[in-house]
Amino acid sequence: MEPLSSDLLAAMRSVSEDAQSRSIFNAIVQEGGKTSGWALAKQLGQDPEILKVGIEKLRSLRIVDSTGSGLEGYYYLTQLGFQLRSSMIRA
Repeated sequence: MEPLSSDLLAAMRSVSEDAQSRSIFNAIVQEGGKTSGWALAKQLGQDPEILKVGIEKLRSLRIVDSTGSGLEGYYYLTQLGFQLRSSMIRA
């Protein structure tokens, strides 16, 4: 088994330690790896302004990327996001 990259370790740490990051990540995974910002807000029942902060955190870690910004964007898992999902399934 090859060692985990520092990016993957940082992503794992963030998602495991931060409840908001974990809930957003899990919601995107449940939607097949992509969803809109408004769908996330509705699914999670979070305040849109707070949700935007959580989404930006995942974007800064390169776990997700988007086609736009804020809740108007469509969010999807990046290669790192899919690696994180796979690592969490195996764990």
